[in-house]
Amino acid sequence: MEPNTEDLLNRLPTVSNEVIPRLIISAEAGFIPLHTESISSKVFIKDGKVFKLNNRNSVERAESDAQVLKTRLAEYEDHLPDSTIVECEYEGVIYTCVVQEVIEGEELKKLGAEQLREALKENKDFLLELLKYFFESIEAKKLYPDIVGYPKDPEYFNSVNLILEKESNKVILCDVGLSPHQDTLDKNGLDFYDSENVRIYVAKMRKFQELLLEL
Repeated sequence: MEPNTEDLLNRLPTVSNEVIPRLIISAEAGFIPLHTESISSKVFIKDGKVFKLNNRNSVERAESDAQVLKTRLAEYEDHLPDSTIVECEYEGVIYTCVVQEVIEGEELKKLGAEQLREALKENKDFLLELLKYFFESIEAKKLYPDIVGYPKDPEYFNSVNLILEKESNKVILCDVGLSPHQDTLDKNGLDFYDSENVRIYVAKMRKFQELLLEL
């Protein structure tokens, strides 16, 4: 009898626990690929959980990001999903995998104008604190939360990382990683923070902040 996902997660290698077997992601094991728009992870669903795979950060870096985010936003922990970070394998390639419960809701990008406005109003305090964290981190050239996750046009209404949870009506930051990814830092160093893309992102988030303050 094949072990269920929960059993496997309890035995997976993590930063502090190098236990075999490694999680194998495959269609044969019941993992269903999920189409996602403009994010760098491969995403799968199984047993009510979402599995986000990427090889741009190590498990150690991903664990650190999640803990830093949770500590910095401790007052708003109910806006962050519980996450388990493990090593996994997909098609013979090793990935860092973030495992979360599926969030029943809609990305901000998919909300209508009136529903979006109401969501922002009800979650104003959290979003302003998230923006404060974002601005302070970029100014100090430190890792920052990726509020939008849509590099083509990082407007708040394009966000795929903020999800309006249906039951609670809370805006959830589903991406518990911080930016930039380790491979980007390795390539560009701190010059990354002076790039045109970051300047555009900051400018658009300033406008988002102004909008929230007017609500």
